[in-house]
Amino acid sequence: MTLSAKRLMPLIAYCAYVVFVLVSLLLGPVRYIGGDYVLVVTYVFLVTLLFAFGFLLGAQGPIPIRSVRKKNYEILCGAKNTRLFFIYLIIVSLCFTLYGWWVFFTGAGSLSFSSLGSNYIDSYAGYERGQAKINFTYLLNILLYSVVGVVFFFSAFYYQGLSPWFKKSLAFVIFSFLFTQLVASGKQKFLGDFVVCATLAFGFYYARSAKQLSMKAVFGLSSGFFLVGFLFLEILRQRYVAIDIGVYNFSSRAHDLITMNESSLVFDVFGDEYGLAFSIFLSYFSNGLHGLALCLQLPFEWTYFVGNSYSLTRLVEIITDSNGAISAMSYPARAGEVFGWGASKWHSLYSWMASDFTFPGVAAIAFFFGAFYGRLWLEALAAKKFASGPLFAVFSLGLVFSLANNQIMHTLSGIITVLFVFAMWLLSGRGRA
Repeated sequence: MTLSAKRLMPLIAYCAYVVFVLVSLLLGPVRYIGGDYVLVVTYVFLVTLLFAFGFLLGAQGPIPIRSVRKKNYEILCGAKNTRLFFIYLIIVSLCFTLYGWWVFFTGAGSLSFSSLGSNYIDSYAGYERGQAKINFTYLLNILLYSVVGVVFFFSAFYYQGLSPWFKKSLAFVIFSFLFTQLVASGKQKFLGDFVVCATLAFGFYYARSAKQLSMKAVFGLSSGFFLVGFLFLEILRQRYVAIDIGVYNFSSRAHDLITMNESSLVFDVFGDEYGLAFSIFLSYFSNGLHGLALCLQLPFEWTYFVGNSYSLTRLVEIITDSNGAISAMSYPARAGEVFGWGASKWHSLYSWMASDFTFPGVAAIAFFFGAFYGRLWLEALAAKKFASGPLFAVFSLGLVFSLANNQIMHTLSGIITVLFVFAMWLLSGRGRA
């Protein structure tokens, strides 16, 4: 791969992903009612174009040849303070991993792989959005998810350069967390985060390598994506079987603004159960854009620079004793009042951010973010700062989910993780944690 191709690799991947999501919205089996999709496609195209211009501007400048040969990266991995950071991270994450295993073995859910769907339904029994009890267990879980998030992002950049002991310890933490989350509660969120971070790890490795992508590597990647894709479909299939929803009654049981194209070729290829699972899987990428289509029809109401995150809004409302005063003004909440597609449904990152910055403002921010993202990519390639690669991984995860939801800033654990990695980037230099 040439240096020019390495420079543009993230931008090309993101633009291809945007096209995939738009195709899923316009041609997918799940159809939405009430959205202006000409306006949505135009807006997404504009934001993506401005992001691309910003990235091209930020990614200008030389890429040192020696960084491509991994010299800087190897120096960074071998730095004393880098090793100390990973020792601390592994000690803390192993403690939380033991806690996670204790919760797993003392839980009431079935440990059978065939019970993933019913476990997911049971995990949300009695759940009411915004009414969580703040106690020791609640805070401990927030810290658990935050630590695992940090492990994901730093592993994405550093894993290949770590010693065997570090690798085994981090792998144990990551796969323990994935296993307990998947089996005990049937949740896919962290599997999705892991897939993104694992893909980034390969991307970092490939960008640092002078080797061309071999057929063996292509076959291995394809097999991995196939297995993960099947796992996603199986979880969704079990989930909808558990609540007795199939193709025949999806349109009547789903949301009023959602319907299913039962004549889609998807059902001819996959059958009814897996066809429904595949359709829902595609809708994960597209239903945030339906929320965007509805929000674009609403007037702006300012949310005091906290409406971009549900958890941040709720935190401010609790502190100021103003329950619902700010969150009710956000675009997602008002889309619920006007159209019936509320904040509990998925809304793109654009809708959340527009609550604070307006939709034209979000488009302008996309340009400046693209420039920063491009500069951060060059920093990661050249291994200039301790946290450049992990911070690039954080923002990449946010970009992957940006058309669907506000993934990295929706929960308190996500906010803590983002702020921690960003602070590490601000405060760190070469090899200094």
